This record gives sequence, structure tokens and C-alpha cells, in this order.
Amino acid sequence: MASLRRRLGTAFLTLVVIMIISGSFSIYFFMQLGDSIDKILRGDYYSALAAANMIQVIERQQTAQINVFNVGVDVSRERFKR
Repeated sequence: MASLRRRLGTAFLTLVVIMIISGSFSIYFFMQLGDSIDKILRGDYYSALAAANMIQVIERQQTAQINVFNVGVDVSRERFKR
């Protein structure tokens, strides 16, 4: 029969190995999660940038429409192209 010290040592070693394995898996999955979050944030940034550009274009269109009534069609077309 194995001594009590040997049984406790084996049980402790088993627990340490299990903790190392589970810690390794946790680190791996957290790294994957971080990569996914980076992709989402990049996508959101580009969407926000596109929305800001759309707002600028809409403002230019509104200004051009107002200028059609105030200045004339040719001048407003020229300003809109800039």
C-alpha cells in the first residue's frame, strides 16, 4: 500500500496539472476573445467614419439645394462639386 504522504502528493500533483491545463485553455480563449473584440471595434470605427462622411455629403446637398433658390443652378452645381 502506498503511504499517506505519497497519496496526498499524487492528488496534489494531479490538481496542479489540472489547474495548469485549465489556465492554459483560459488564456487561449481570452486571446481569441480579444481578437474578436478588435475586429468588432474596427468594424464599428469604419461604420462611424462612413456615417460621418454621409452626414457631410447630406449637408453639402442641402446647401446646394438652398443655393439653387438663392444663387442659381450653375453656381450651386459648381459649389457642390467641390
